[in-house]
Amino acid sequence: MITLTVFKFATPEGVNQMLDKGTSRQKMEMIKGQDGDIVTWPEGKDMPKSRQPVSMAGMGALQGALRGILYGMTFFVPIHGLAVGQFMAIRAAR
Repeated sequence: MITLTVFKFATPEGVNQMLDKGTSRQKMEMIKGQDGDIVTWPEGKDMPKSRQPVSMAGMGALQGALRGILYGMTFFVPIHGLAVGQFMAIRAAR
């Protein structure tokens, strides 16, 4: 089940307090958070700023590595076997 929760804070300090409380609750296994994004819109600016409290780069790298292994084993190994077989056949023919 996917749940989207949005909080609005009156001050920028409210976000940091919420992050601290959320992190401690997650360590106590009271809540489970998978991803998050903090959006702030400073006064006088044209666009909002966005940041992620948890870096997802490691997870993306792991998924990319697993996909690479899967694709490599699926597509490269048969071609490699064909090339080795051809090489052995040519060598045996001499």
